[in-house]
Amino acid sequence: EKYNHIEATYCLHDRPGYEVLSGVGKVYRSGVSEKFPNDEYLARLGVESYIAVPLIGENYQQLGLISLMHTSEIPNIDLARSVLNIFAIRASAEIGRRRIQAEKDKTAQQRQVFIENNSSCMFVIDVDPPMPVTLSVPKQVQWLAEYSQIVDCNIAFIELLCKSEKSEVVGNGLFG
Repeated sequence: EKYNHIEATYCLHDRPGYEVLSGVGKVYRSGVSEKFPNDEYLARLGVESYIAVPLIGENYQQLGLISLMHTSEIPNIDLARSVLNIFAIRASAEIGRRRIQAEKDKTAQQRQVFIENNSSCMFVIDVDPPMPVTLSVPKQVQWLAEYSQIVDCNIAFIELLCKSEKSEVVGNGLFG
């Protein structure tokens, strides 16, 4: 049997997924194309049955919906709904993960632009394992000497160290 994957964006008004935006799943066992005659998408695909559940993110915000459509009546609607709910949970988690990653990437890019365009010497270090804040100042300096590594810097810092390439600096300890 041939399966089609279709990615589409369309207006949900007067469509079977519209009610799902209120946060409640919706099931049409059969005749969904007849119930929504203005939805050319359903008619074109020959959709007979339809199940949709909301995608809910953190803080219970509505992310969208996930639906299952079939060209005939779905025989075991409870099983289909259960499986779709599992996929909805996973899809919501993935959307959240991607949003967080996009925000981290944006922050990293902003930091990079700030560092690169700053005329003052700037560098970023990674301290692993993290330094206990209860250490005395001399012990903190010793900790940084042992456990820090430069992970980024700008041209002003490279020139201060009389180096010509970032690769000569990145990866080194803070104190050489």
